Amino acid sequence: LILLLTVVGLAASYMLMPRDQEVALMQMKDKHFEEARAAYEEQLAKGNLNIEVVTRLSELYLQIGAVDKAIDVMEKFIAQNPANLAARERLGTYYQYAQRQDDYLRNLEEINALNPRPENLKILSDIYNFNTEYSKQADALKRLIESEKGANAKHFVDLASIFAADKNYPEAITTLQGLKANHPDRFTFHEEELLVTLMFDSKRTEEAVAEAAHWMDTHPEDYTGNARLINIVHFRAGAPMAHPLMARFSEDQVNASPALLEEYILLMLSDGKDEEAYQRLKTLYANDRLTPELKKRLLFSAVVRSETELAKNLLK
Repeated sequence: LILLLTVVGLAASYMLMPRDQEVALMQMKDKHFEEARAAYEEQLAKGNLNIEVVTRLSELYLQIGAVDKAIDVMEKFIAQNPANLAARERLGTYYQYAQRQDDYLRNLEEINALNPRPENLKILSDIYNFNTEYSKQADALKRLIESEKGANAKHFVDLASIFAADKNYPEAITTLQGLKANHPDRFTFHEEELLVTLMFDSKRTEEAVAEAAHWMDTHPEDYTGNARLINIVHFRAGAPMAHPLMARFSEDQVNASPALLEEYILLMLSDGKDEEAYQRLKTLYANDRLTPELKKRLLFSAVVRSETELAKNLLK
């Protein structure tokens, strides 16, 4: 019985003795940082590579500015536990401390592959843009728009710009149409002009003209913008397709808008009505209403007609 009680007592004493990892934690809590660091390093050397050991040890390394050592510890853990998101996120922070941007990007890509989140996709998009890796940025933005269910208008604009610059016209058009459907208030004339131009670039002529007409229906007072759309249709599809758009405006509206008036006269010239256009240009000149483009047209016509005095006056 005495022997049995002795054995039980020894076993109980052993169970009450703190293990090496617990000793290390106690040292850390008591702010005996050097002792704690040595204890955790011993644990690591024994192959005890669990999340508590690597987290505590990396924190202790950071306290003395040993960022590379903290990184090395966390990398060893992740090599054995590649899907541990918490460890990867902590490692990403350490990479930032060390200004190891390539490693930070690679790790963030792994994080995003494991758990795509809008905030990570946004950071990836910004990094790819900075690195001029626009195809990768486009992919990140597409996934970001999907994950946010189209909530951010700027992401549509950025994505459309990338596709347009890359001459990926179908994707650019689809993205702009997505912007228009999801954020009509953010779809400005700049986006409309780009959309119509891209449709022409894609040989979608009838669709481009219809798009321009729809914009004019919904923005009838935007004379300058509408004149620009008529001009695009005029020179991309021909005067016959531009005339119905111009016919939407009365003569008074045309005369009141320098932009519409300029396009009206350009259409007259395209129709071969040179003399009528020339007389109209001279009247505008007399009334000081020539736009820079119309002034060039009048100068050319005056030179062709050998009206030297008028040409000289225009050159002043």
